[in-house]
Amino acid sequence: MSMIGGPGGDLMAHDGISAVRSGSEWYGTEVEEWAAWTVSDRYSLGESTPTTRLARSATIVTVLEDGMPRIRMIIDDESRVPLATEILDANGRVFRMAALVTFEPGTQDMPDDMPDMEVMATIRPMGAATSLPQSLGGYLRADVYDAGDGAVQVFYTDGVFSFSVFEAGRGARPAAFAGATEFEAGGSKYLRIVTPTSTWVNWNAPDRSYVLMGDLPPDHLVEVLQLLPAPGERGWFVRIWRRLFG
Repeated sequence: MSMIGGPGGDLMAHDGISAVRSGSEWYGTEVEEWAAWTVSDRYSLGESTPTTRLARSATIVTVLEDGMPRIRMIIDDESRVPLATEILDANGRVFRMAALVTFEPGTQDMPDDMPDMEVMATIRPMGAATSLPQSLGGYLRADVYDAGDGAVQVFYTDGVFSFSVFEAGRGARPAAFAGATEFEAGGSKYLRIVTPTSTWVNWNAPDRSYVLMGDLPPDHLVEVLQLLPAPGERGWFVRIWRRLFG
């Protein structure tokens, strides 16, 4: 079991179940099945270098993608906790970084069981019930889930980075993208939200709507988007037909 506590609440995860505490209540999500974890052969480990971080003995570990640095991590030698992580773009520049500002190792008291939860949502697998590709730019389609209301969630991973594509019938733009910025990839325009830990992308194809959410680097994102259904509007005849007959 893993547990993280912070100013926004607590998070616990164990064996496919995650629980979040908001106020005094716990809310949970259970994933019934998931694919085994594997790492793409495009990744390898570079040389390790000893260093010091937060006055502690540590090691710099570099993950290479096709021989080029993609991730740099400073790992505490005693606890093996990552003290700092840098994700690099295709030009070797840092585009995302996470670091601990203080670190006090030690064993925290952990509950023996997951707490009783006010709400428990279940994510059920759907096999291969999707038209989205089996692979996208080095990422494999690992799992497909029922997202409710006729939508599906398709999870892709290369063992290091991952993303989900949510596919539904063409509809209104999600409210979360009201203040999103527009960007272009492969000659098509998308809406994008960038957070410290992930990127969200939204677009409408002629008959389907999509949201992509994941932690993949910018160059990977552009490649993946060009392999997914492209943004586009419905033809004039289709728009008239739908207006008249639904």
